[in-house]
Amino acid sequence: MKKVDLIIKKIFGLFHDPPWKPWVITGDLRGINEIKCYNDTVKILDIGEDVHEKQGISVALKVLERFGKQISTSEAKQLLEEVHKADILSAALDRFLNAPSGRIVNQSEKVNVFDPKLRYGLTTKGTNINVKGFVCELLQAVTNVKSNSDKLVDLYNYLYANIELIWYNNNDRALPLADTRVKTYSVFDHLYSTVSLLNWYNNGKFEGYLVKLDLPGVQDIISRSRKIYDLWGGSWLVSALAFLTILPFIEKYGVDVVLSPFMGLNPFFHSYLRKKLKIKDLKIKDYMEEYDATQPVMPATVILALPKDWEKEEDLKKEIRENYLKYWQKIVEKVEKNVIQKSLINSNESIAGRVKDELEKIKDHPIVPIRVDVQRVNISLTDEIDLVIKFDRMFRCGFRGDYIKFSYGVSAYSYANEVSKEKYSNGELFKHCTVCGVLPATIENVDELEEGEALCPYCYLRRALHEVEIDELEVKRGIIPSTIDLANLNNWYDILKEVKEVKEKIDVSNISLPEPLADEENDAKKAMWKICALTNRLFVEKVGESKGRLTKGETGKEQYLTCSKLVKELFGEELGKKIDSLNVNLYYAIVKGDGDFIGKKLLRGKLNIELKDYIMDTREKKNVDKQKLEKFAEKFRKYLTEECKDTVDVNKTIPITPDYIIALSRALMLVALKDIDTVRKYGVIVYAGGDDIAFLSPLNFKSEINTAFYLAWKTREEYWGSLEGVSKGFMNFKGGIFDLPAAYGRSYSLFITHYKEPFFTMWNLAYHLEEMKDDYPGKDVTFVLRGRGNVILEDAAVLKNDVNIFRALEDLYTLMTKRKLSNSFIKDVLSDELLGIADKYPDLTKKLVEYYVERNKKVREDIKLKLLDLNIKVEKKEANCKSTFKDQMIEVIKAYSNLEV
Repeated sequence: MKKVDLIIKKIFGLFHDPPWKPWVITGDLRGINEIKCYNDTVKILDIGEDVHEKQGISVALKVLERFGKQISTSEAKQLLEEVHKADILSAALDRFLNAPSGRIVNQSEKVNVFDPKLRYGLTTKGTNINVKGFVCELLQAVTNVKSNSDKLVDLYNYLYANIELIWYNNNDRALPLADTRVKTYSVFDHLYSTVSLLNWYNNGKFEGYLVKLDLPGVQDIISRSRKIYDLWGGSWLVSALAFLTILPFIEKYGVDVVLSPFMGLNPFFHSYLRKKLKIKDLKIKDYMEEYDATQPVMPATVILALPKDWEKEEDLKKEIRENYLKYWQKIVEKVEKNVIQKSLINSNESIAGRVKDELEKIKDHPIVPIRVDVQRVNISLTDEIDLVIKFDRMFRCGFRGDYIKFSYGVSAYSYANEVSKEKYSNGELFKHCTVCGVLPATIENVDELEEGEALCPYCYLRRALHEVEIDELEVKRGIIPSTIDLANLNNWYDILKEVKEVKEKIDVSNISLPEPLADEENDAKKAMWKICALTNRLFVEKVGESKGRLTKGETGKEQYLTCSKLVKELFGEELGKKIDSLNVNLYYAIVKGDGDFIGKKLLRGKLNIELKDYIMDTREKKNVDKQKLEKFAEKFRKYLTEECKDTVDVNKTIPITPDYIIALSRALMLVALKDIDTVRKYGVIVYAGGDDIAFLSPLNFKSEINTAFYLAWKTREEYWGSLEGVSKGFMNFKGGIFDLPAAYGRSYSLFITHYKEPFFTMWNLAYHLEEMKDDYPGKDVTFVLRGRGNVILEDAAVLKNDVNIFRALEDLYTLMTKRKLSNSFIKDVLSDELLGIADKYPDLTKKLVEYYVERNKKVREDIKLKLLDLNIKVEKKEANCKSTFKDQMIEVIKAYSNLEV
């Protein structure tokens, strides 16, 4: 099959069920020609079985015509036949359990795929559906894309990434079900899975390759950091390598080859499109313009559906590894080029040459090895039950489940060995890298490094990445604050609010800010950042200890005073007085979150509900063929136990279908986008993968309560959509309604530490703190701990992720801040005496806390604490199988003690 034929077939697949399908089926949009856009824009052809399919394929043909591709009627019918085959596999489970009936079912509600108890009411009337607006905007976009590219795959990739966004732009919240009798999947879920399956369909069979590629050791790469630039650089490097490695397949076959992560909303993919198609030059809306490849949101594990274009699995593995090495080398070369360019400006050619020589030594040794797992796909269109089981088997049983432990620098062992041998042969000792502490340090005395720093090539590359442009990606380079600057974001924010006339004294155009301080409409903030640049990069070099060159005996406060003198000379007393009054904050928070049971349950279809109940709850009961359901449930259970050796929750497992994979990977991508939106206003994102999140946060910035705890709570609530203003379990994103992974919770560690503490150690403590969630059967907990030096993880407060817990902590913060409770209240409650009583006599806990409230309150009026209403305990399973329970009233007070600024 020619590749152009495959792309045309996929365009047919992307439109074979148009977004307005349910309203055509129910009769709300009657007749082919009654939809206005077809009279003057699209010519209806008699291709397809149903009215909605004729309409959709007619749009597909018009799209191709606009792009200069003419398809005959006979060719179109042949292509559509192949689309129908992929359509059958895509919707196998949904359709074959429906009872035969000619009765039309109106769509009334959307059921959350992962928890059928969660539902969202749907638009039922077609009178408000704007088909014309959607089709016209779509066709105009096709015309504009053609002006910058004549490659059909570029058009297809644009359509895949934007068809859903264009629909919801013209039809706010008008979610279309793929089958009005089944309430789980949308038309778009079905379209995306259908086009992915077309990669495998050929001559009556599904044949090809299912590929899983993985970059192990991400946590170790990230943790080997001394500065936030190192942290961001390591995380971003892994994201970029994962995306660039699969990019040749995206450009050859179309972006649908990526089953996970979902690429239609992926910032890396939209950044690529933006640059490839020069979107800014086109007169089409960039729906994802606020997202680019700056944020590390591309996970290190990718699953691909590739055609049968390789004779052997090893040939495909080899090509993937070659892609990986190629793009690793391109990134190294970009850093080398940047080093040379800077040397020409600073007249440091000899140092630049030495740095380039060291980087050359790692060009054939990527920072991590790539792991590639390939399995052949061979599925025939048999009866529906076998079809569902065959597909499930590939994902559930096909990939290796073994775990790889990766250590930083292992891929450079030969390079490191050569360095050490050379040093020893000359009678010298080598230095260890001051960032990773693992590899020999061979780069020092260059601009990016502080006095005393010496780096290995890998750590230098991570440090320098924020200044490098990548050809394939549009990245908005910003300023990343140091840990001391991050801790003091509230001080900077207060200063910026005070500046009123600075903008008249300085050119504020093209000034960048750290994201938490960025505000495009506030020139005063921009001006303040320019002030910082003028005063010897005040923000980065002078404030706190960000460069580590304090004069002997000088404190952070004295540095601020030094800064104020510089500012006064330029801008007078107003700003200087504000700086004089600052209280320097020395603590910041490392926050990590991880979706509970993602790998063990959610990715394996284990949803805490019986399969038969799941089927009945996701459609109208009268539309279910109960005999088929009984037969299928028994055969599926037998397959799980005999072939997959799965004995856990067998009856509470649903099949992994193409639609399920799309729905889950898209849900996780939406969570990642929401996490970015929430956190970047307050702190620095390290990574956001949907299931997991890591960020750094100040303790007191733009929030009534501890900022880090507020962000942990808010991102947890948004993980289930509880703050979305729509039904729980759903998200409204750009007018569209999407499922969220609400079957299980998300656990967090919130570790507050001093900016002088070694970052590597503190990051690993936060990691191990979050891993303690496995001791709590239901998980969905948050650990809160503050520490320096020797930290005991078991001292952490353990909070159930419950809105009542947050409200109680918020209430306690308010009372303590307003001095209605004295500081000794916390000390009294956390005394050894009370804690001992609480463990032995839990019924006395509330009475004792009430007593301490009365003893420590500073005003006469009654103080009613939400804390006293908490009747929540969190179970912990001990190694000897005994259970203990954490009283949440005590844990909230312990958390406050750790969180207090």
